[in-house]
Amino acid sequence: MKIVHCFGARLKMNNKDSGTIKMYDPHEKFQRENTTALIQWANRIFNIKGNFVDIGCADGWAINYLQDNYDCKGTGVSADSSDIDECYKHKVVCSLGLASKTMHKDESMDFIYCRQTLEHCDDPLGAIRELKRILKPGGHMIISVPEFCLKYFSCETHKFVMPMKCWLRLFELAELKILHNIELIGFESEYCMVVKKE
Repeated sequence: MKIVHCFGARLKMNNKDSGTIKMYDPHEKFQRENTTALIQWANRIFNIKGNFVDIGCADGWAINYLQDNYDCKGTGVSADSSDIDECYKHKVVCSLGLASKTMHKDESMDFIYCRQTLEHCDDPLGAIRELKRILKPGGHMIISVPEFCLKYFSCETHKFVMPMKCWLRLFELAELKILHNIELIGFESEYCMVVKKE
């Protein structure tokens, strides 16, 4: 069987031995690895615990990973209705919504996880301010966005692909304290930040 490595693609592969067609997503494996690395890095900066929301939660894998490995309870928000069905299959509570308009109460979250979502927003500063609204004082955000490079400009759903200093400036404008930032190098390189609401 020949495996083709393709950025962000789901490939149908014909398995001649069993006569079945399987879905192979090389991107998914690396997404899981980057998610795990990001969460472990963030936990070195602050103690991950309490109530949280995953903004742009996809199938809810990160929520389950966090709940299985840390003392926390989470829900998800996604703008894609198919994600709600996927989350349900994985026993994750997810609501339909946008990063810029969640249905969560003011100051109701101990931390927020938002990986590879803000670049899809029409107004990333508005989304950051909404996340700040639902975050408790002293709470943290774990954020990642794609690195500033040509391949991410070609994604039609990316509205904002900017250098790290521009993203950091948006968090400063929202009056959030940047505790740490790094570039996570992997299958996809991404800018990662831990920010705090004081």
